[in-house]
Amino acid sequence: MKRILFLAILFFNFTLVFADEPPSWQPYKKVSDNSEFFAWINYADNDTIKDPWERKWQLSVFKKDSTLLWKRDFKPTGYNDGYLTDNGKNFVIIEFWYYPKGNAVSIFNENSNDFFIKGEEFKIPDMFLKETVSHKLWKENYEVKDNQIFIETLDKTKWKIDIDKKTLEKENSINFYLLIISWLIVILIVSFILIKRKNNSTQ
Repeated sequence: MKRILFLAILFFNFTLVFADEPPSWQPYKKVSDNSEFFAWINYADNDTIKDPWERKWQLSVFKKDSTLLWKRDFKPTGYNDGYLTDNGKNFVIIEFWYYPKGNAVSIFNENSNDFFIKGEEFKIPDMFLKETVSHKLWKENYEVKDNQIFIETLDKTKWKIDIDKKTLEKENSINFYLLIISWLIVILIVSFILIKRKNNSTQ
């Protein structure tokens, strides 16, 4: 029993440390799911004296035959994150950490007509946010498909982001259903109390 408890604590601590792993600030490559395109996030200067986060970076998108499609200045997060859509036109960053006033979702495209969604726009109650050593987590999972992003936040709310239309829509909210159920329970309890009082008064 003690060994199991020790392993559980060790795993929990490892998870927290991993979750708070510092950014690597290394150039990286992302390939679209259909393997037709790939993106390079790399330095745009040769100034090795500066720290990586102070240097200029560039996002470059290529066809699979290495034909350059578009490129632009880019400020990475320091982590090897990002998703390139199957049409090669959009590069999506879905942040790991939650900041109410910071960008939770960033969509960059070839025309620089970018779209950003702040953390507070997902309206996640604080009680559902998970604390790590130094940050907060906000999403359960996500999927990018057919130029749409589907995100389930930790409060079990499902959201749909249309990349082309630049819209954020709530698909469902378990909180709404919980609210309805809570009100029904309250009504039932109150009704039960009133009926019981009425029965006692008639005896």
